[in-house]
Amino acid sequence: MIEAVLTALSRFDEPLAIGMILLGAVLGILFGALPGFSPVTGMALLLPFTFGMDPMIAMILFAGVMGSAHFGGSIPAILLNTPGTAPNACTCFDGFPLARRGEAARAIAISATSAGIGTVFGLVILMVGIPIVRPFILSFMMADFFWLIIFGLVTIAFASKGNLLKGLGGGGLGILLALIGFSPQFAVERFTLNSYYLWDGLQLVPLVIGIFAISEIIVYASRGGTIAEIKAKGQSAIRWGEQVKMGIKDVLSRPLIFLRSSAIGAIIGAVPGVGGAAANFISYTVSMQSSKHPEEYGKGSVEGLISSEVANDAKDGPAILPTTAFGIPGSPDTAILLAALILHGLTPGPLLLRDDLSIIMMLIFGIFFSQIFTSGAGLLTANLLARITTIRVHYLAPFILVLCIAGAFAYRNYIWDVLLAVGLGLVGYLLKKYDFRVITIVIGYMLGNMAERYFFTSLQISGGSYLALISSPISVVLIILIVFMLSFPFLKGWVDRYRARKSGRAAAVEAAEEKALEADKAKQEKFKFWKSGEFIFTAALALFALSILVSSFAFEPRVRIVPILISTFTLLMMSGLLIGHFFPTLMRKVNVGLEDVLGVSTKSSECKAEEITDKTPVSRIIFWILGFFVAIFLIGLPVSIPLFIFCYLLIQGKFGLARSVIVAAVLSVAVFLMLHYLDVTLWTGAIPRIIPGILGGSNIPRI
Repeated sequence: MIEAVLTALSRFDEPLAIGMILLGAVLGILFGALPGFSPVTGMALLLPFTFGMDPMIAMILFAGVMGSAHFGGSIPAILLNTPGTAPNACTCFDGFPLARRGEAARAIAISATSAGIGTVFGLVILMVGIPIVRPFILSFMMADFFWLIIFGLVTIAFASKGNLLKGLGGGGLGILLALIGFSPQFAVERFTLNSYYLWDGLQLVPLVIGIFAISEIIVYASRGGTIAEIKAKGQSAIRWGEQVKMGIKDVLSRPLIFLRSSAIGAIIGAVPGVGGAAANFISYTVSMQSSKHPEEYGKGSVEGLISSEVANDAKDGPAILPTTAFGIPGSPDTAILLAALILHGLTPGPLLLRDDLSIIMMLIFGIFFSQIFTSGAGLLTANLLARITTIRVHYLAPFILVLCIAGAFAYRNYIWDVLLAVGLGLVGYLLKKYDFRVITIVIGYMLGNMAERYFFTSLQISGGSYLALISSPISVVLIILIVFMLSFPFLKGWVDRYRARKSGRAAAVEAAEEKALEADKAKQEKFKFWKSGEFIFTAALALFALSILVSSFAFEPRVRIVPILISTFTLLMMSGLLIGHFFPTLMRKVNVGLEDVLGVSTKSSECKAEEITDKTPVSRIIFWILGFFVAIFLIGLPVSIPLFIFCYLLIQGKFGLARSVIVAAVLSVAVFLMLHYLDVTLWTGAIPRIIPGILGGSNIPRI
């Protein structure tokens, strides 16, 4: 342990490591301050550009982003009532009222101080917890890891707000995507459709960029206007220094609140799939219930702002533990971190704790140093950073899209990776539109092959006996927890009815149920499945699972068992969703999540912005993205990138000719310099390759 700590600390003597911390912190603040372009988007964009780096230096960069992004997200939440990231939703409740009272500097100081304290406390818990849990982790058997992965996927689906079937079905879809390609375990290719490209499976980098980043671009580019529309009033630089001192004093004078909120954030952060949004809201709710002045919450309460911001950052350190020790991310940004570990040849699990503990320590110290820098810099520059959210989306959208395309291509210099990213970006948009939780699909994809490997290794060790999967006490406990979580919607309904009868509220409950039934009947009468986009999209996902199921029977038993099990399960979940459109009463029973266990509601956790006046049809944004890919394929990256930026600014952004030329030139030079630094050979297009091909043959990659 001590040796790993010293090894990690020694790397921070290098100028490159310090530079990476600063770069990651700056990027984290920027992406955090842009609502929608969250740290997940930023880390997804960085993923391909770290390929080839020293793994420890790459982890420092990602730690820098993770340590700073959520403070960046608090800036627009406080100044503009628009949360930069999902976990900053509660920051709006009291941060914005403080800003409207002319105390924006005080609110920013509270956020910065709370972020620093929360991060330090979370990392202390993590460093203390590693020696304690390390022997326990090393005692896990192969079957235990299999059930732990299943438990993690169920937890992620259960923790998501909304429909439990969508969460579980999304995890199943992710596993099915992971099974596509050549299986080194069985030395056979599966579900490749005789495609050379699919022989290697769906690549992680374009998948993450497409589902996370490009899908967000579609949302915000169609939204139009500026990133944030609300202009906070009453902000002033008068008494800036005094407000900063007051904000720091507000936090330090309330040790009970920040200790309690830190503990809540650290504990919830370590739970796979729950993440910062739940920690943020639960801490805020507990603080309000225990406060002597709960009526002040939502009106500029200092206690409310502290409780939400401390928990928000305290979860970051402990969220690393399930990611590195078990390979199960504790939050969306650690899901990208998991992808980065795999990309750099580091296999999450007990062996990482045993053989590469210095990597984990590097992440811990990287987040710590990043947060220290971020908190200090945030106190000085928050007022300037807030102006980022007033930049028109039409400036940002083409640049972010170009970065996504360049990142997808730079990973392997392969044009079909760009097509995959664009295609999955469109799918990701539909998933978000119809309330499927994208994170369950990505985590299912990253854990799918690992689960299959643990499953068959357990059978091989036991000589083919399936009893090995339930013989370990740890496995039994995990199975019980999985069964409980899956049966919770029905248990909750039974318990609620029992309590109602016991307390004499049965009549009121029955009246509420009758009213809900009437609403369900009205909804059912209006429902036309051929006009429902959600129904059609869900049916398409069900057909995908069905096609995998049918194709699986062509393989030998040991190769097909996992695809059959997962595709059958996924098909059942999707079928349940389809049936639920005709029986809305049944669907209401599975619309449960973590907030139902805790007895709280998160309906008010989203901040509203003013109505956007220059929205763009989503179809037009999709047309721009598809047109950009077609241009890249035909005439190559060197021509398409500046041409696309120029045309988008001129036509969609309605900028002047001179401004469009200047902005397109500056952004294109920045992208090409970055690609040159990464030694990327740019795709020059199909047309220059096809025309010479008349004389000597084309060299377009086969799909």
